[in-house]
Amino acid sequence: MNSTLLVLAIFGIYWAIISALDKKGVLERHNIRAHGPLLMIGTKKGQKLLERLAKPRRFWRTFAGAGQPLMLIAMCFMFAVLLYADYLMLVHPIYPSALTEPRNILLLPGINEFIPLIWGLVGLIVAIVVHEFSHAILGKVENIRVKSMGIVLALIPVAFFTELDDEQLFGIKETGEKVKPLATKDERVRILIAGVMANFVIALIAFILFFGPILGAIVPTGNVMVASVTPGSPADLVGIQQGVIITQLDKVEITSIHDVYSFMHSIQPRGPIAVHAVDNGIKKTFNVDVTPQNIIFGVEIMDVIDGYPAKDAGITPGMRIVRINNMPTPTLDLFMTSMNATHPAQTVNVRVIDNGTEKVFNVTLAEPPHEGMKKGFLGVTVAPSVDLLGAKLSEYPAADVLSFLQSIPSMLGTLSGWLILVGLPFMGVMGSKLVGFTFPVIQFYQPVGWALPLGNGIFWIANLVLWVAWINFYVGLFNCLPAVPLDGGHVFREMAISAVSHITKNKDKQERISNVVVNGLALLILASFIFLFIGPYLMHGMHGFI
Repeated sequence: MNSTLLVLAIFGIYWAIISALDKKGVLERHNIRAHGPLLMIGTKKGQKLLERLAKPRRFWRTFAGAGQPLMLIAMCFMFAVLLYADYLMLVHPIYPSALTEPRNILLLPGINEFIPLIWGLVGLIVAIVVHEFSHAILGKVENIRVKSMGIVLALIPVAFFTELDDEQLFGIKETGEKVKPLATKDERVRILIAGVMANFVIALIAFILFFGPILGAIVPTGNVMVASVTPGSPADLVGIQQGVIITQLDKVEITSIHDVYSFMHSIQPRGPIAVHAVDNGIKKTFNVDVTPQNIIFGVEIMDVIDGYPAKDAGITPGMRIVRINNMPTPTLDLFMTSMNATHPAQTVNVRVIDNGTEKVFNVTLAEPPHEGMKKGFLGVTVAPSVDLLGAKLSEYPAADVLSFLQSIPSMLGTLSGWLILVGLPFMGVMGSKLVGFTFPVIQFYQPVGWALPLGNGIFWIANLVLWVAWINFYVGLFNCLPAVPLDGGHVFREMAISAVSHITKNKDKQERISNVVVNGLALLILASFIFLFIGPYLMHGMHGFI
């Protein structure tokens, strides 16, 4: 059973327990309401605090009013993005992957593998608290009763909520009977928009801090790191340890594994050479003897794809490809050159190093998954790798990643820039997941300027601000979708009723027509999300799901 099915099984057991407790009246006795698998635990406390916060009524009305054009733009943007994603799925269907797993569609840290547990949880709590608190404050501003505030559980905390009086806000009694609401249309829209506006403001402040002073206080140390050290090797004997950043060999500056490769091929086996490195911000020099047996070049296999030749042949992650047929593959460029010379159905000789042991696999290449590709497909993800004197090196484009992040604000004048910002955790940066500044990524960077006294504390601040910014931004955008029960759906309903009122003055007809439009759009959006999930499995079979 894979992780997705395990999560679904645990969630199913939880739901069954909740249903049983609800039927026995246990939840009701403790003032807990169940809506399917959702538990709503609320309190009426905090009313006086809300009254005090709501006193600058003109400020809050201006604040929410300013959010109306923003919500309209975000509503159109998110709806267009969703439809475009469906279009791409139809035209260029992707293979089942982590992006299509149910757990990664939910914005739940610890369940969604693209969102780190701690930083994501902090960001989500901040986003939901400010969102719901803003609804409550605007409710007080517009004299709408706040019945309760609380937390929503679905096995884990998934949301906070503000329960406003539906009869006063929407004109709907608990019995479902419709009456004239206390709130006017403008008051209702301001209350609905307040949460989204609060998320956007928090995101704006956090993004300014992240892309400005925080990234400005971080610089790359280098791009080549010692991933592991073989016990008893020359590197181990002189004290080179995992996590050390290699910056120079003798007098040659090292910015990539290719530089290491070029340097080692330019010298005759001799000893010693000076290995200049940075270890936790401290510059060190190690003198290591060089012999032909000390050096192994190749590309490391980071992942193998189910259903393709490499996996079927027994090739596993961690192995290092050193030769394809008779062509050495010491660098990523030469590996690609070797593969570009192949064709589907061709049997190739793949020579690898596995924990110091040389192995050979005869692999019949498959058809490539992407149209237009003519070369054979092995089914592996690789990265440059060098074994230098017993130290296995890995490369991370630290300078390029930092430069890319710093360039994002300048891209926001284009649609692609906003798409990059929205999809940053899922698309990653320079081919890597956006994990933030965590180990081992922080080994490639060091603080400068005002952040120097903070040491590694600057990376904690960077992670906190980054995820608070992005999650608030995403929560705000998602809530702008024109689908009830999202805020955008309720605002769209108000827009629909207003538009229909120009066609007919009959209130019942206005209600019926607007309901058809609103509910139809909500179903379309729901179907679009479902299609994004099941599309890859429908197009390519269910083997990736089971």
